[in-house]
Amino acid sequence: MRAGRLHRPITIQQEVETVDSFGEPIETWTTFATTRGSVDPLLGRELLESQQVKGIHTHRVRLRYIPNMSVKMRLKLTSDDDRILHINSISDVATGGRELVLMCSEKVA
Repeated sequence: MRAGRLHRPITIQQEVETVDSFGEPIETWTTFATTRGSVDPLLGRELLESQQVKGIHTHRVRLRYIPNMSVKMRLKLTSDDDRILHINSISDVATGGRELVLMCSEKVA
């Protein structure tokens, strides 16, 4: 993996459930790790959902291997107005714990 391609700051977040003062569960996102990676747009499409047009963009994200990553996590692109990418799949490309390729989707209003 060429380090020059990993130029975008990325925050990996995981969902944590806490309770408020009334005992109601609150789902919040906390930082799991921060890293740098490459984000390549792949495909965009629009869907009609509840009488509103919503766009879905897919991206391929490459980053150095981080253990214990999960598809339940999400990526926050901190250099692009905090865009959120939802992780659809994670592949350990070199199978040696060197590089991860994530297929992600982003909902756009």
